[in-house]
This record gives sequence, C-alpha cells and structure tokens, in this order.
Amino acid sequence: MKKLIAILMMGMIAPAFATGTWTAVTVTHVWGCTLQQCTGGTGNATNQVQVQFSANATGTTACRNSGYNAWAVVDVSNASGAFTASQLESAFLSGATVTVYGVGSCNIFTGIETVGFVQQ
Repeated sequence: MKKLIAILMMGMIAPAFATGTWTAVTVTHVWGCTLQQCTGGTGNATNQVQVQFSANATGTTACRNSGYNAWAVVDVSNASGAFTASQLESAFLSGATVTVYGVGSCNIFTGIETVGFVQQ
C-alpha cells in the first residue's frame, strides 16, 4: 500500500517539473489569431491568443521550442480559455505583474506551451 501511495504521489509531483512557469512577469504582447492566420497551429483549436512575457519561463516541457521560452498560447474556444485570455489582456493593459503556469504541452501551437492558469 505504501508503494502505491508513493507511486501516485510521484505521478502528481512529476508533471510540475515538466511545465513552464513565468514568475512575476509582465505581458509585453498579446494578439489573437485563427489557425489559418498563424503558422504552426496543430489543428486542436480554432482560435488562440498568443502572449509574450518580459522573461523566459523556468522549467521546461519537451515540446517547447527554446526560441519560444517567453511565449505562451491560450485556447479561446471555451469559456475558461476566454477568461484566461482576458486576465492576460488586463495584465497587459495595466502593466500588472503575473505568474503564469503552463500545462506541459504544446497542443495548440507547435513549439509554444499552452497556458494552464494565471495568478495575479
């Protein structure tokens, strides 16, 4: 039983090391586009908002291109993603500092990690 609990705990902890975190950054650019307008889209989302931050992410995920360490993407085809994008737009307009956590995958745009949540 102890081994099972340890394995389950490791499974919960390990993904945290495979995601990007942008800590205490400002949003320097925000723009939306459809996959038809953006090269690199993987086809899993019809709409996206791309975001650039004032610093690179700490942590890494295997899919992220090192040239995109200061970038993230949000799927705005659902309410949760639209809200996340509005948080990032608000931070951009106000100059507020945010911490952003990636999900550990690049399932919307090849080489750019998808945003999991934003902390203001």
